Amino acid sequence: MKERIQELADKSNLEVKEAERGFSVLSNGRQIRFFFKEDKLIEFLLDPELASVEQGSADDSELKEIPSADEIKKTIVERTTIEVREVVVTDVRMPFMSMVFFMVKWAIASIPAFLILGFIYTLIILILRGVF
Repeated sequence: MKERIQELADKSNLEVKEAERGFSVLSNGRQIRFFFKEDKLIEFLLDPELASVEQGSADDSELKEIPSADEIKKTIVERTTIEVREVVVTDVRMPFMSMVFFMVKWAIASIPAFLILGFIYTLIILILRGVF
């Protein structure tokens, strides 16, 4: 069966690659079809114009070229709009104990920052003492 598929693909100047769940048909390195069954693939290779192709739905017989990754990226960029929204926070409703725990965590998290700033301050002082 696989020899027959390869023979038909060579006649049609197409490349067939076996995937995990089916067969991918490529033309000039670009995927143009994906088949789940060997018989549908052979039907397509015998006559690409008349073949009823199983892709997505059973009655999808239109041959469509799958876009490349660059074309997909370009389409996404063209369709993406960036909307800037300004937000002003006017109130934060938080239970008292949750706020206490949050502030304690905040204080503990600031200790490494103060150590780094102290180290930088010490370096600056040592350099200035050496210069003057």
